[in-house]
Amino acid sequence: MSRAIVICLLAVFTVIMKMKDNVYVNAAIHLTATPYLQTFVSHDTYDGVTHYPDGNYSRDWLITGQILNYSITIEFIACVMETGNNKGVCIRDEVFVYDGTNTSATLLKRTCCGLGDTTPFQVNSTYGYMYVLFQTDNEIGQEGFRISYILEGAPTTTARVTTSTNLDSKLPIYIAIGCALLAATAMIIFGVVCYFKWKKSNGNKIRSHENDEIKA
Repeated sequence: MSRAIVICLLAVFTVIMKMKDNVYVNAAIHLTATPYLQTFVSHDTYDGVTHYPDGNYSRDWLITGQILNYSITIEFIACVMETGNNKGVCIRDEVFVYDGTNTSATLLKRTCCGLGDTTPFQVNSTYGYMYVLFQTDNEIGQEGFRISYILEGAPTTTARVTTSTNLDSKLPIYIAIGCALLAATAMIIFGVVCYFKWKKSNGNKIRSHENDEIKA
């Protein structure tokens, strides 16, 4: 009985961890483009000096226009990444900009802010979606980047000022993981309580049987 409980709890824990991993894989940071200029950065501690994490760092953003029939313009305001060589070929850390909601859309720009991409420079979508993916190799990080985004040509009279930080956009993820861990903890406690109740009940039956044998 105790072995079965342990196996069940391990299975539940494995499922929860897989769910957590899937949440992180699909967790693009959602931004809303308006006629007002907003910005996002390569990493939470970006200040133009502090490097993004070393080794296989990745982050992505899905920018959605508040009015979808207007295009989105992003501008690399500041950008320092590990480039790889002096010929403008990106072989280390890169930013990919897609004209849509994911990597299946048309690639608008691939850059490491090396030769030919001196900041500031702009990238424009054809309609109200843009997907930005930042990926690094397994070596050192650099200062990173700061990018502005705006809904190009949209009327300001219908716009609401919206801001989206990395922490705010990941709040649902943290809540989901917290709930999953809470559920797992509750199941573990329930399993332990059931096990001890079963053990106590089984012990009482054994003692009762022994007493009956003694009386006989």
